[in-house]
Amino acid sequence: MKAKAAGRYKGRAPVPDSTTQQVLLLYAKGIKPAKIAKDLSLGRSTVYRLLKRPPNLHSTDRSLS
Repeated sequence: MKAKAAGRYKGRAPVPDSTTQQVLLLYAKGIKPAKIAKDLSLGRSTVYRLLKRPPNLHSTDRSLS
């Protein structure tokens, strides 16, 4: 609890947008998530989490306007 109070707790590092786009592109080409994970040095659960995200969260534009 002390680390969180001191502002040291940040959570998981986000996956770069370029990697997310690669995952989506490879999946759209019909490559299985396990192969995508191996090729991009990601965990399978990370690939599945990225594929599960709503489409509007995949873009790099995160503005609310």
